[in-house]
Amino acid sequence: TGPPPTHCLTLENLLTDAIIADEAEFTECVDDIRAECEQFGKMVSFEIPHPNNLGSRSAADVGKCFVRYELVSSAVKAYDALNGREFDGNTVKASFTPSS
Repeated sequence: TGPPPTHCLTLENLLTDAIIADEAEFTECVDDIRAECEQFGKMVSFEIPHPNNLGSRSAADVGKCFVRYELVSSAVKAYDALNGREFDGNTVKASFTPSS
């Protein structure tokens, strides 16, 4: 069943290489994903690394979405709603990640 629920959720398979390569499309998708994630509760942080702006992430994290919620219950709601959901023709993979 995977790791126990935490405040932190990683969403994968949201963005294709073509979207990441198109700055306008990338920005629009990030805004859409942020709005979707906000529905489940107060977010402490929201990050989608881009090749030109990795922040503290590695290149392997490009295109993944890292969300940290104030409450674990919000992360659980987001997980239940988003894991396995279709987004732009891709199936979203959600996973809880250890709180750092």
